[in-house]
Amino acid sequence: MQEFEDLSEQHLSDLQSYRLSRQFYVPPWSSTLSERHFVADFLRPVVIDKGAFPGAVTVVAGFDVHAWVLLHSCLVRFLARDDGRFDV
Repeated sequence: MQEFEDLSEQHLSDLQSYRLSRQFYVPPWSSTLSERHFVADFLRPVVIDKGAFPGAVTVVAGFDVHAWVLLHSCLVRFLARDDGRFDV
């Protein structure tokens, strides 16, 4: 996850409204993080099973069903984008 501290108001607005197709805005999950902004960058995916770190990781936040639907919708939009990759 990428962290941003200095963002323009327009970029932050685009992130928070999920208008960008290559990044997924992750809202702060704690009041201590309210001044920080995080995004998942779809151009740098990393997959790992949480079982790979038994007892070494503490889960501090999670997605509800609506957040999972939004994340997967953004992933589909990213993967299905028409950016000229398949143009002849």
